Amino acid sequence: MGVYIRENRGRLYIDIYWGGKRVWEKTGLTVPKDPAARREVYRLAEKIRLKREMQLVSREHDIQDLVAARQSLISYAEALAEGQDPQNPLPRSLKYLREYAGNISISEISEKWVGGYRDFLLQQSSLGPNTQSRYLASLRRVLNQALRENLLPRSLTRNLKPIKEQEPDTEFLNTDEVAILGATPLPPGIPEDIRRAFLFSCFVGLRVSDLQSLTWAMIDRSAHEIKKRQKKTRRFIVVPIKDSAWALIDDGIFHQQDEKVFPCLHDKKGSTNRLLQRWAKKANISKRLTWHVARRTFGTLALRSGADLATVSKLLGHTSIAYTQRYLKVDSASVQAAINAMPEIDLIAKAGKVIPMKRAEGYE
Repeated sequence: MGVYIRENRGRLYIDIYWGGKRVWEKTGLTVPKDPAARREVYRLAEKIRLKREMQLVSREHDIQDLVAARQSLISYAEALAEGQDPQNPLPRSLKYLREYAGNISISEISEKWVGGYRDFLLQQSSLGPNTQSRYLASLRRVLNQALRENLLPRSLTRNLKPIKEQEPDTEFLNTDEVAILGATPLPPGIPEDIRRAFLFSCFVGLRVSDLQSLTWAMIDRSAHEIKKRQKKTRRFIVVPIKDSAWALIDDGIFHQQDEKVFPCLHDKKGSTNRLLQRWAKKANISKRLTWHVARRTFGTLALRSGADLATVSKLLGHTSIAYTQRYLKVDSASVQAAINAMPEIDLIAKAGKVIPMKRAEGYE
């Protein structure tokens, strides 16, 4: 086992033999012909070799890697976020982490600094409490990963107070309100795809991101099913399409497999919730219409129609039944109906008759 400097074709490499494996790593150094310059390059290569050896020894003996800990927190967090869905909390939180962290290195972070980031998030009026909570949890995960890689001497988040999340908005539409919306034309200037996509979501429960990316290749025409991997969770779902929902997309035209089902919705930039609210106002519906309302409408109506919570959770693509329960917030009427539907079972055994007996002679 060892770390050595090797020269090959005028370039210097670090030859590492560790844990039964040999690898060569580039140093980026080229060996000049001038003897004095050559000695200087080799001195620099020796510093690189020594740092690399220290890293390997630190990992082997579970010691803090002081060399790797000098990298900036932002570059480390960006590397962890690379490849994740841009809508995940860590990639989305980087904007705020960059503003607060600046060029701070991992080795400079303290518990006080982490607590300061919590206060910084709470001061961001553009972020809701649930988003603030998720962004703080993202930093916690980054620092815990750094701890596992021996970049930190101890946990800096053990005493970190989380930001309490609020109960999610659980507003949904009843069947009458869905029917009223279906009969109400859109205000002028709003694409028809907005209406069709919203009503379609009330029957299938797709997120707006999945409605935007829905192609005809994901629609099984013979079985009337959606087969799709969700953009947010990457979970694969199969959702049957009711006749009412099928009528919203079946235009009798042959479509290419890569063609979007709701092309205008796909091309729309930014939030379209404000367009939904204009539509609700025209339909005299006082509830604040959003794409989340369509998903909750699907989930709540499915539960009230007799579907079990686990099935609804799977159809919505949730990773946790507990989250589905909070997301839909099953009302007391539904709970009472479920209790009333349970069979009555007589669990009270009839009392046996006590027969008095005479005391035997000679016994007290």
